[in-house]
Amino acid sequence: MIYTPQGQLFILLVYSMVVGAALGILYDVFRIFRIAFTADSEEKIRIRHKNAKFIINALVFVQDLLFWLIAAIVTVLFIFMANTGQVRLFALGAQFLGFLAYHFTLGKLVMKISDKIIRGIKYILRMFMKYAIIPVVNALVKLYIKLYKIIERKKMIHFTEREKIRLLREAKRGFLS
Repeated sequence: MIYTPQGQLFILLVYSMVVGAALGILYDVFRIFRIAFTADSEEKIRIRHKNAKFIINALVFVQDLLFWLIAAIVTVLFIFMANTGQVRLFALGAQFLGFLAYHFTLGKLVMKISDKIIRGIKYILRMFMKYAIIPVVNALVKLYIKLYKIIERKKMIHFTEREKIRLLREAKRGFLS
């Protein structure tokens, strides 16, 4: 372990960059959720709601606000744990550089891969819905309609039989009695 003041500052610098990269990973998680849930949702919401753009922007704002709240808490806790609460600007700058280093290197790769994975999963789910779920639901609806018609016919046949018996009884007694 390096016990010199310069060695401790170097370790603080490296840890700050690691924390910044970790915050970059966290931001990518938020971005992946944004891609997965709001990209197609905007078109679907627009059909149903006149303020769709506002709703999407509000959701993005809440996600960003949540990220920055988490980032602030992580940064404050890191400063307290790593440097006994002394704020060093180079540590904050190193966090920012770690974030940027991740974002422009691995972050780009992660986002490309996750975009393809999300598109693939959505395609598989659409095909599953189109060829498995929707035909089964349609078959069940048709079966329900047929059963309903059969039951209604049975009621009509049963009702007409009852009606015939009632009319025959009345005929035996006489219609005017």
